[in-house]
This record gives sequence, structure tokens and C-alpha cells, in this order.
Amino acid sequence: AKVKNEGYVPRHAVRSMTPDELAFRLVDRDPRTRVFDLRDEAARAAHPMPGATPVPAAAILEKQWQAEFGSRHVRKILIAATEDEARFSAYLLGEAGYENLAILAGGYESFERTILANTAGAADEGRYAPDVARFRRQAQATLLERIRLEREAPSAPRAAPKTVKGGC
Repeated sequence: AKVKNEGYVPRHAVRSMTPDELAFRLVDRDPRTRVFDLRDEAARAAHPMPGATPVPAAAILEKQWQAEFGSRHVRKILIAATEDEARFSAYLLGEAGYENLAILAGGYESFERTILANTAGAADEGRYAPDVARFRRQAQATLLERIRLEREAPSAPRAAPKTVKGGC
């Protein structure tokens, strides 16, 4: 794919989102934000991302996901094991014409360390460090509870798309 070529310039800018900003949007349940977890099934099961729609990274361009990624006024945040994997997927989606894409800075590990485990220090935040530390504690409690509720809730299987046969 040309997005892997050295010197590739994307058609649309792919914004990077910090773990704190993503946590705020998740806690706030922002209706204009959708989170897509591109990690493999084992990683998602072991370390779930609250409120995320699981999408196999190899299937992001398939027909069944067109409606999910096609909403122009909804920010689509891609979560992968690494930031580079998410960026590559965002470039593919951008080449396919999708807009308003963002990736999680540092990948899932950064989010887990900063918010879910709350082991990243807030000292880098300067005079706002106490506020950031308080927010991270509150976000951690809220999001861990959401993960618990999502694990306990029965999940309906996603309907497989109909196969298109024939045509011009």
C-alpha cells in the first residue's frame, strides 16, 4: 500500500489525542466521538478499552464498517497496540475517503498506564498537576466501572454483512 511508502503525505491530517483527552471524552460520553479498538481479540479480552467498538485491523476497509467510519461529524478515534499501527490504519481510512480521524498518542499501553492503572505521574503538568492527578483518579474509577459493566453485560453478536453477488 502506498501509505507505507517513505515520504507518504496523507490527504487528511490525522490528529493525535492524548490519553487524558480520550479519558475525558469517554467519561463525558461525548456523542460526537466513537472509539474503535483495532487490537487483536486476545489483547482486547485481556485489556479492554471501555466504550470501544472492536474492529479487526485487517477489516477496517470492509463494507460492514462503512457506516461506522462514514459519519462525517463524528470523530473516529483509532486505538491500536502502538501509535504507528493506529496511524497506518488512519492513513488507509483517509485514502478511502473517510474524514475526522484521530489516533491515541502512545497506543493502548499509554492509555492503560496513564488512566486505567494511573501510574504515570502528573508532575509534567506543571501547576495543573494536582488537577490532572485528581481527574485521572476519577477517570480511572469511572472507566474501570464501565469495563466491569461491559464485561458482565451480554453481548449481541454483530450481524455478518450480506455477500454481494453478481453486478456490473
